[in-house]
Amino acid sequence: MTSNDTTTADLLAAASTLLQDFRAGSWLPTPAECDLAEGLAHARWSEHTVRAQLRDQPDIVTNGPLGQVFTTTVHALASPGTNAAALLTLRVLVDALAPPLAGQA
Repeated sequence: MTSNDTTTADLLAAASTLLQDFRAGSWLPTPAECDLAEGLAHARWSEHTVRAQLRDQPDIVTNGPLGQVFTTTVHALASPGTNAAALLTLRVLVDALAPPLAGQA
């Protein structure tokens, strides 16, 4: 297993767990985490865009569950061949946390 395979597997596991916890109500994002999700929901994801979004967040967000998942995302996006399933699971989580665009309710 390569380093990228491990990072992708870690990302998929973390994103899946956080999504399940959110759906079950055992994890509720803070308003600041929702702001992070909203900023990422409407952006094209790359290593640089995700890193920039994280850089603008307070420590409580970057050290929290969602921030940690996105820290792993930065590493995954930096490596070619990131598993699309991991990113799709994370995109589903972000879409669940972010409010819809105006006019799309």
